Amino acid sequence: MKKYLLIPAIIVSILFASSLSASGVSDKTTIKLQIGSKNAYIDGVKKLLDVPPIILDGRTLVPIRFVSEGIGAQVDWDAASKTITITMDSLTYLKTQINSLTNDKIALQKENTQLKDKTSQLQNTVNTLTKENNDLKKKVSELEETLKKTEQLSVQTVEMHITYEGFKPNVFNIKKGIPVKWIIYGDQISSCTNKIIVPSLNISKSVVSGENVVNFTPSSSGTIDFSCWMGMVRGKFIVE
Repeated sequence: MKKYLLIPAIIVSILFASSLSASGVSDKTTIKLQIGSKNAYIDGVKKLLDVPPIILDGRTLVPIRFVSEGIGAQVDWDAASKTITITMDSLTYLKTQINSLTNDKIALQKENTQLKDKTSQLQNTVNTLTKENNDLKKKVSELEETLKKTEQLSVQTVEMHITYEGFKPNVFNIKKGIPVKWIIYGDQISSCTNKIIVPSLNISKSVVSGENVVNFTPSSSGTIDFSCWMGMVRGKFIVE
């Protein structure tokens, strides 16, 4: 709700004391002016006036726009009617606005508290899920390690390099009944060692540069001989 005050245009200043206090809802606005000085203060903050306050015919006159705007009013000038309009919110209106803002503040504080509670709950959930995830990772790691060990127990892996000097190593000890993964590295292949044969197992393996793999399962104890296809470079598996 607004209140309006109309003042004839010829009145450019109003009767005023050397200091002015305007009461608001919960605090005060203090305006201080000094006769003959363009320096004025609103709540201690220095302002510069267009014209200073004066004493005329025993009365103190001050700039109406500065004073009005200093206490929160709006000042308008109507040139046609030569009228000044000063508009300011009423105390009742301001109280209503403050009550509304206070209610909004209380509602927001309540929502903020609820959001904090939800955030805390979500953080607890995240912590729980993180712990469960870490536990699962640990279990998976343990299972992978167990699987690796099981594979190592279920498969016998032997490695052999082919060089110009022959097979290195050329004798392997293995156990019967357990699959063998024979990895052959063709480091230096000759026309003789470019194929390996294992007669007792009917194995004939062409060897290329790099990694070559032969898989077999020894069924009985004894010796399994192997050689290059020409029979010049030899080796053996001792099966226990």
